[in-house]
Amino acid sequence: MSRMTARHALSTLEREGFVERRVGVGTFISNRKIQWNFITVNSFTKGMEDKGLKPTTETIFAKIVKADEFLANKLNISTGEEVFSLKRLRIIDDIPVAIELSQIPYKFCLQIEEYISKKISLYKILDEYYGLKLAKQKQYMRISLSDSTESKLLKIGNETPCLSIEGTTYDSLERPVEYYQTLAREILSNSTQNLLIPSEYKL
Repeated sequence: MSRMTARHALSTLEREGFVERRVGVGTFISNRKIQWNFITVNSFTKGMEDKGLKPTTETIFAKIVKADEFLANKLNISTGEEVFSLKRLRIIDDIPVAIELSQIPYKFCLQIEEYISKKISLYKILDEYYGLKLAKQKQYMRISLSDSTESKLLKIGNETPCLSIEGTTYDSLERPVEYYQTLAREILSNSTQNLLIPSEYKL
């Protein structure tokens, strides 16, 4: 890569807020979060299929957990309430590209684990089986370094810069019904919008 190309790339990253330059020190990954608001829910699967790619998903775990103070605040529930926690590995054309964690108040989706095993769209399940009409999402994006577990799942080097996304999904009654966290490897960082194409369901 030429020096001019490298400088242009760094200038673009700085303009987008992903890195920051410190005079006399160097260029560093920024910890600043970028907020995104969407009036419709997002679809990983449809976005990839629209580009002619083959998306698949592997479930890492699906279990019921107790909400800690942080999660209770995000979902507007009481500390200690049951939450359905679903962690999945997103794969495109046999390449692992993202790790997703979805957490939903269990009172909204009792026995949902029975449907998840059938690999039906998560948002479709919430709509058709539980009557939850998902209306919008608010999310934040930043660059973070992968830890050893994440690196192994994504098949990348340890402490590789990745796109970190976290946000909340709201239903038509303005209730927070999902808190999610996504870590995406660099293969998607040049076209972030592919992860965020509005669609009816998220698979």
